[in-house]
Amino acid sequence: MKRLKNLIFLSVSLLFLFAACKKEEQNTPAPPAEDTFTDPRDGQTYQIVTIGKEGTYKSGDQQVWFAENLNYETAASWWYENNADTGDIYGRLYTWDAAMQACPAGWHLPSDEEWKTLEMNLGMSKAEADDDGPRGTDTGAKLKVSGSDYWGEYNAGATNSSGFSALPAGNRDNDFFGLRASAYWWTSTVYDDFLELSWSRSLSFVGHEVERNPEHISFGFSVRCIKDE
Repeated sequence: MKRLKNLIFLSVSLLFLFAACKKEEQNTPAPPAEDTFTDPRDGQTYQIVTIGKEGTYKSGDQQVWFAENLNYETAASWWYENNADTGDIYGRLYTWDAAMQACPAGWHLPSDEEWKTLEMNLGMSKAEADDDGPRGTDTGAKLKVSGSDYWGEYNAGATNSSGFSALPAGNRDNDFFGLRASAYWWTSTVYDDFLELSWSRSLSFVGHEVERNPEHISFGFSVRCIKDE
């Protein structure tokens, strides 16, 4: 009889445990869908990620992004310090004109509004997204790769929960600057034609805000491609 009671108790306990796990599974957001894309122009393969999947993030606007910086060679693009080894990790740096033409067929350089959609999918308010300068206290943490291998020991709190996998590729002005300290990406949106400024996004190893600023189109920034709708 005692053995029977123990078996009944064990069975009931397992049922409660199964139900609890099932409930937790239902309430846990699914991870971003990941896949790959091979660029037919040069055979390079990139991780891609779906961000904004309904039920996973706050907005229902779904986007498919490269989860790596583009490394396709064009005129007016460079590896950091012209070192091919950095390209394998961080991709190339492009002027704005080069960036506008760099993504493969079926993909494009994201607009300022498409970047805002990404940011709002990760919890930034519309008022914050429309602002310039540093915005969103932890949005950058959801974009950056976690750990200190790339962003350094001051990058505590980075989770890469979006799957975007942002790396500190630096930038190029008259010289190369900021590898392992900052990341810059072009948008396709012009800020001022006469001044030759276009909107950009950037992250720093200090803090987890995402900066939105106009930058001169001659600068060399990274490119993330987004899939055509």
